[in-house]
Amino acid sequence: MAIFIFSTHPLTWLIAYFAVEGSVRLVAAAFAESYLAILPLFVLDQVFLKITGRSGPSAAEEGGFAEGNFSSYVGAIREKVRVSRTPRVPDELCVFKEGTEEFLEIRASRRKPDWRPPRTVKYQDTFYRLEDCADGSGPRPYRYRLRRLCAGVMSRTVLIYAPDEEPVVFQK
Repeated sequence: MAIFIFSTHPLTWLIAYFAVEGSVRLVAAAFAESYLAILPLFVLDQVFLKITGRSGPSAAEEGGFAEGNFSSYVGAIREKVRVSRTPRVPDELCVFKEGTEEFLEIRASRRKPDWRPPRTVKYQDTFYRLEDCADGSGPRPYRYRLRRLCAGVMSRTVLIYAPDEEPVVFQK
């Protein structure tokens, strides 16, 4: 009888609600790096917007971005699972030429933070332009394609590539 009374009491349901909502907010903050509002305030905001008729496009939609929180969560969780399953191996560097241009392709087991094209990368006193980054499969799923620059200028925005372990280097 005590378990029945405990499970049907409104205070028990209130505590369970806050536990579930807190868990969802924690997962959102940990994996997607976004902070969600509590549900009662969100509902109050939606009701207020409906009453006042101010339900236009959000700031993100006006800026040209899609608001896909669920796909963002799924992508972040998929990324964490991929990192936990792939072993940490040294980066693989491949130097090759296409016509007169020289390229450096880096295959890595971990995603490199802030490596989004077009960025300038410095590796062993040589400057490169990050042309492309792609996801693949295998022990080194992340591929970065860099074009060698004839000259470069050091600044705060230049990424410095200094691998932790000695990379595997080969030429095509």
